[in-house]
Amino acid sequence: MADTKLNNAGDNMIAGGCSGRLCNPPDAKLHGAGIQSCNTGSCNCGTTAAISSQRKPAKIAMFVDEDGYSAPLDSAGNLALYIYDEKEWRCTKRISFGTVEKMNLPEIRARVHGMISEIDDCKVFIAKNTKGIFFSFLDGAGISIWQLEGYPADFLDDIMEKEKINSQDGSSTEPAIVAVGDDPDGIYKIDLISILKSNRSLTSKQALLPFLQKNIFSRLEVICEHVPKWFDREFDSLKLTLEVEESEDGLCRAIISPET
Repeated sequence: MADTKLNNAGDNMIAGGCSGRLCNPPDAKLHGAGIQSCNTGSCNCGTTAAISSQRKPAKIAMFVDEDGYSAPLDSAGNLALYIYDEKEWRCTKRISFGTVEKMNLPEIRARVHGMISEIDDCKVFIAKNTKGIFFSFLDGAGISIWQLEGYPADFLDDIMEKEKINSQDGSSTEPAIVAVGDDPDGIYKIDLISILKSNRSLTSKQALLPFLQKNIFSRLEVICEHVPKWFDREFDSLKLTLEVEESEDGLCRAIISPET
C-alpha cells in the first residue's frame, strides 16, 4: 500500500509517499542536509544514495474509520500504523477489521491479539473509545492506550511528546493504578499515599495525570491525605468530575469520573 499523506498544523507535514530512490548527496532544498525523507529508503529526488539512520522511529497505532477519523474499537474500521522518522509521520500499514457486535469473548480476544501482532513492536494505541475488555487485553500486552476523538494530525505529535516525557521520567506510574473487580469495567483505584511515600521524587500530578488524560475509565478512586490543588486547574479541560469522601482516620477518598 502507498504511504498516506496528512496535513498537520502550519507547514508541518505528516509525510506521504516517495518515488523510490534517495539523493546522493542529499538535496538540502528538498530534505535538508543529510535528512532522509523516509525509512524505506526513498525520496522524490530520483537519484541514488546510501544514507542510514541509527535512530529507531517512533510508532503509534490508531483505529480509524474509512475517513481516517478515530473509531471505537468495537466497531468496523481500520488499524493504521503511523511511523515518525526525522520530521514526518507516515501511515505504513492499514488493515480492515469488522465489527465485534456478534463476537464472543474468545473471538474478541483473537481480534485484539491479531491487532497486536500487526503493529509489531509499537506500544502506543489510539482509539475513539475502548471498552473494558479491549483495554484489558491491550494493557496486558504492555501497550499504552489513549482514548481520543479526531484525526491523526490532531494529536500524533502531542502523544509522542507525552509518551517520551513519561519514559524519560524513569518511573512508570500507571501500574500503581489497578482495576477493581474481576471484570474489566473501567473502575480503578490507587493508594496515592503509599505511592508517594515509596517514591519521594514523584509528584501526585506525575502519578495521576497521564492516566487521567487517556480518559479510559468510568471511575477512579484515589486514596489521599488531601485533594491535590492541581485538580481544579486540570479537571475542566479533561471534562472530569470529582466527589470527595472523608474517613474517620482523616484520609480522603477522591472519586473521579468522566462527565456524563
